[in-house]
Amino acid sequence: MAQKKLDRSIKKRNEVRAAKAGSAPKTFAQNKEFLSSELDVRVNAAESKNALEKMKEDRSALNKRMNSTPAGKEKENLKRSLERKTAEIAQLQRKVQETEAGDSNPCNAKKLPIKDVLEARKIIEFLYDQLVDHASKANIQKLKAKDSVSFFVIFLKKKLKTFFVILGKTS
Repeated sequence: MAQKKLDRSIKKRNEVRAAKAGSAPKTFAQNKEFLSSELDVRVNAAESKNALEKMKEDRSALNKRMNSTPAGKEKENLKRSLERKTAEIAQLQRKVQETEAGDSNPCNAKKLPIKDVLEARKIIEFLYDQLVDHASKANIQKLKAKDSVSFFVIFLKKKLKTFFVILGKTS
């Protein structure tokens, strides 16, 4: 999943870079699209790194499980799963490295020529809006996770209370 997302954002970034290279004057809309694609690639690369760490943890657990399993069909299945997980990790690592190799400062004068102060302010406003949007989405995700955990705790307390009431009546 993380790899597909990263692939899509890299493809979009390459398309934007190619379109930008062919045009002569750089407009605010072109600069905005360029910055959007760069932000998207960097966010997806960070998410991919996180997914990569999770995959490594899963592989480690799978390896421990395989080492503690006696020889047989289950061990062979675990070995194939471990090989598949290792291949996935290697592929995602290559993608992340490609992304990082293509990352240079998107705000240098050659890639992001700014004509005047007004355009600079528009770009700053755009980046600020992007920051607020991402931060609010992250905060909403945290609140949803917190709400679901608290809902589960309340549900569990009710079930335990009912269980102890039933247990008390039967004793």
